Amino acid sequence: AGLLFTGVACLLSILFYSVFVFDGSGMLFGTDMLDQAYQLRQFGVEEIRSGRGFPLWNPFLNGGLPFLAILPGPAFYPTSLLYLVMPLYRAIGWTFVLHTALAGVFAYLAARSLSLGRWAAAVTGLAFMFTGFVVSLLYGGHDGRMFGMVLIPLAFMLLEHGLRSGRIGWFLGLGTVVALQIFTPHVQVMYFSSLCLTLYAAMRIAGVARADGGRPQALWLAGFFGLAFVVAAGLGAAQLLSTWSILDIGVRGTVESGYEFASSWALPPQELSALFLPDLLGSLGMYWGSNPFKLHTEYLGAVPLALALVALSGVRRDPRVRSCAIISAVCVLFALGAATPLHRLTYHIIPMISSFRAPSMMLGPGAFFVALLAGLGWQRVVDARAGGGTSLPWRWIWVAASPLLLFGLAAALSPEGLQRWFLNGFFPRGWSRLPSAELASQLQVGGWFLLAGVAGSLAVGQGVTQKRIPSAAVAGVLLLLVIDLWRVDVRYLDVRDPVAEFASDPAIEFMQANLRPGERAFQPQLPQGGRTYGQNELMLHDIPSVTGVLNFRLRWFDELAGGVGYQNVLRPTMWTLFDIRYLTLPVPVESDLLTPVAQAPGVHVYEVVNDLPHAFFPASVVAEREEAQAIAFTLGLEDPLGLAVVQAGQAPVAGQGRAEISALGLDRIELDVEATVGGLLFVSEIFHPAWEARVNGEPAEILRTNGAFRGVVVPAGSSSVEMTYARGELTAGFWISGLTAFGLLLSALLLGARSWRGRRQSSE
Repeated sequence: AGLLFTGVACLLSILFYSVFVFDGSGMLFGTDMLDQAYQLRQFGVEEIRSGRGFPLWNPFLNGGLPFLAILPGPAFYPTSLLYLVMPLYRAIGWTFVLHTALAGVFAYLAARSLSLGRWAAAVTGLAFMFTGFVVSLLYGGHDGRMFGMVLIPLAFMLLEHGLRSGRIGWFLGLGTVVALQIFTPHVQVMYFSSLCLTLYAAMRIAGVARADGGRPQALWLAGFFGLAFVVAAGLGAAQLLSTWSILDIGVRGTVESGYEFASSWALPPQELSALFLPDLLGSLGMYWGSNPFKLHTEYLGAVPLALALVALSGVRRDPRVRSCAIISAVCVLFALGAATPLHRLTYHIIPMISSFRAPSMMLGPGAFFVALLAGLGWQRVVDARAGGGTSLPWRWIWVAASPLLLFGLAAALSPEGLQRWFLNGFFPRGWSRLPSAELASQLQVGGWFLLAGVAGSLAVGQGVTQKRIPSAAVAGVLLLLVIDLWRVDVRYLDVRDPVAEFASDPAIEFMQANLRPGERAFQPQLPQGGRTYGQNELMLHDIPSVTGVLNFRLRWFDELAGGVGYQNVLRPTMWTLFDIRYLTLPVPVESDLLTPVAQAPGVHVYEVVNDLPHAFFPASVVAEREEAQAIAFTLGLEDPLGLAVVQAGQAPVAGQGRAEISALGLDRIELDVEATVGGLLFVSEIFHPAWEARVNGEPAEILRTNGAFRGVVVPAGSSSVEMTYARGELTAGFWISGLTAFGLLLSALLLGARSWRGRRQSSE
């Protein structure tokens, strides 16, 4: 039965993505994938294919910063091996296809671990496979987030088997799956799902402890559960340690902090309607809710919601239903953020909650537990049929379903009226966004599906329990479930031509041909026009830039550049410090400091007139220990050649001479220096404590200079300066991951041998 369902899930996934699968040359569209993620992955793939391995430093964005630490994508995740055997844009798409099928298979196995029958497990598998909050991540290109959510049912299945059997092997498997979530590398999904698994384990272990003589067994289970996360941390150390190293020196997205940040991008209370009517407030271009924009759906499906109500009718008698119901409710309340006390309470109590925004992501594990409830609901139908059809309170179930039926009826008969009711009831007077006529027509269709899905599945369930129709009628329920979720999910599926998306142009080709080693481009965000290129787009063409879209930026770079808008880089003195040679502008400008040199549709390239070397000797040097004061001092400079500030207790002497780049790599730079007077050499490379310097072969200190750059003292005469990037925690992380993996393999062999001996002895 499991193999049959796996085949069905794979076939459905291929059919859903058929426009991509059978295209052969297209790529799946994703907003963040096209704007930022694809470029980072292409960079990593090219380095690995060249034989140089994982890049450690990325010189193309924000002037330069660590590569692996900023979570550039699923670098260590198993399916990323596809990146090396087929074109990257195809490989990324196929990982979506694969994980959509795996979502169904893993959820099916999770349901079977709860002793659900084949048809009930199929309900859970298909409900989670096509649940909106997972599949709609396509549109944002959020593959890592999707992978993390897809692994939730697999982790649950291993946990359930471990709790039932008390065998350590299942918990070691759980730790391995959590490590895979770390490698996705969407740490927030891993953390949220781990919280839900912990809550589930706590309820189950508490039940064991309450039984007579169950306390020792409960302690063993709790210990094994804790061991699973120790294993996960060990396996995931290669990613965890590199990311941990940037937390204190990095800025995540924006500089916001506190509860306002942690509760941002929560699910607005009125958008609970999206769980059953996805078109009431809409999404994509037809969204009229209170978030700035919405590129996904939380739709759970009419059939799963109806069958979940069937399951809830047995909440007092079935601990499986009770656990899933509690966790589902916790997930929804948490997702609402500041609208309920739960999120604020966890913010103050649970570690790391304050580091994450978007509490709405808790709907990922919530969707899985609702899918489990749907499977449990159909299992109740089957069990009631076997027991004579009298054990289900159908009258109560229909009453509980009446709000869904009323919403469906209102949407089907008067979609505009339902929208006006929501507008007047949940939004302030004069709300600028209004629902469109097209959205109203979609809402009407959704209303009919809600009516059909809820009423149809309940009617079939009641008919099966009362033996008026055969149990095989569940096939029709499953078909309606898939059609309903499919019609919503497919809106987030789009295929684009990668040649057109990543095409070069005359402006890019000019910069490629004329940029010298170390020089950069800058794309100002001007009020009179949009961006000339995507902020990571130039990276795809090997053009270093001061801008970039990343999970993290180095703190001192962010403060010097002026935050996400790079306002401070508009100052000509910053052009010198960042060694900016070209500015790309959406509109023509006139300036004595800039010379027009190239043009492309919508892009004007200007060359900085007073272009200075990548490394030079400032005429004088001052010292300032405080980072904020040093950055403020730098921003006030009128002539970087005349004065530099170093973050040190004492300023080194100023030197004179010249310096040229003799070799420039990703994590290494060499300079040939001729100094008539020895002193501080300013180098237009972003400072990071992992960079090490050698002057004429001898170790030398790298001083943070002008807030965010490097400086090194060189003697008079001819010198060779070499700077290399060396991260001890990266090496340590790989060693810890490798040793943990070896220990797991050895444990698996020992456990397998023990199991084999046990079976052999029992057969004798």
